[in-house]
Amino acid sequence: IDWSPTDALSLYVKGYWHDWDSTYLQLYNNLGPDGQPDGTITTIYDGQQWGFEDRGVNVLGEYRLGDAVTLVAGYDYQKYNGYDEVFLIAPTSEQVHAPFAQVRLDSGDLRLAAGVRHNMPSDGQSKTVWNLSGRLGLGERAYVRGQVGTSFRLPDAYELYVVDPCCEQGNPNLVGEESFNTEFGVGLEGGRFSGEVLGFYRKIENLIDIDFSLPAYPDGFIVNTDQSVTAWGAEVVVNARLSDVFGLTFDYTHTQVEAS
Repeated sequence: IDWSPTDALSLYVKGYWHDWDSTYLQLYNNLGPDGQPDGTITTIYDGQQWGFEDRGVNVLGEYRLGDAVTLVAGYDYQKYNGYDEVFLIAPTSEQVHAPFAQVRLDSGDLRLAAGVRHNMPSDGQSKTVWNLSGRLGLGERAYVRGQVGTSFRLPDAYELYVVDPCCEQGNPNLVGEESFNTEFGVGLEGGRFSGEVLGFYRKIENLIDIDFSLPAYPDGFIVNTDQSVTAWGAEVVVNARLSDVFGLTFDYTHTQVEAS
């Protein structure tokens, strides 16, 4: 549903339902004393079930307080259930509620946006992320822009629920990985030549990994670690419009990544 009852107010609602089911077949050719296939086959899996069901709804409202300021608010809901007889992920169900909001300012040369989102999963712990971005025009062609904020990756079904006795065990109390990131750049647009130079920095924490030190889980237990990953670098982009039908683009990015 995409509905605008007035020029200032808009409402968007989207629902979805994904249902995926499959069976798994794995066959091995047996080898004889000479190392060649001996004509017999060993069946590892035959007909094991593997699938998921994903349902949700997204509600988004937008209200314009005049030409310069816009308010946005909404709600995400997702319910997921799955099963896996191959990796032996326990049949289970999880749901996530996530309210979010944003305010946008557009005064011509200056554009700003600030947003926040709070994620509340039924398993694991809640996580709030935010973002602030802006762009300022400097004359007819030049501009500066930047953004700073956080983002996240929720643990997947394997990390939460795997129960295969051969391997590491899942942990339904995992916290989502979270990163702090920032990016700033200057650029020119329009004309025969345009381009941008920017620098970026990102730090990821609460990394999800396997802990082999717990006596109760000799094959490993999936945990959040106190390790972090830091990445920083720069990018240069140059565009040349040599004619109405021919142009060139040069893009160079340098990144350094460090784990600690």
